[in-house]
Amino acid sequence: MKNKLSIVLAGVVVLLLVSSSLSAHHSDSAYDTSQHLTMNGTVTEFDWTNPHVLIRFEVKDDKGKVESWIGEGSPPNTLSRSGWSRNSIKPGDQITVTGSPYRDGRKGIRIDAQRPLLVNGKAVGQAEY
Repeated sequence: MKNKLSIVLAGVVVLLLVSSSLSAHHSDSAYDTSQHLTMNGTVTEFDWTNPHVLIRFEVKDDKGKVESWIGEGSPPNTLSRSGWSRNSIKPGDQITVTGSPYRDGRKGIRIDAQRPLLVNGKAVGQAEY
């Protein structure tokens, strides 16, 4: 009886540890959600990978200098249910993304799931990325 109780308690502890790290993964604390940027750029790479798709793209700043940015979207499973595929975005495509930038000034953006992502002027799938 004592052995069974120890096993159950150990299982509960492991479950609590795993669940707390899973919820931490979905934090938006790295992004400044008080800011919303809309950017136009040229795709250099599209990574259809878990846990979130990544879109690498280049943007010209106010002085015409090219900057490399990365956009983080939803998981591929979520995107595929809304009409996306690994072929929805290709290098060379012109995109328009809206989202929140990194707090620390790195060139990255968490793509806003409530706004359409435009590829070559057309919305991709439903607004769920």
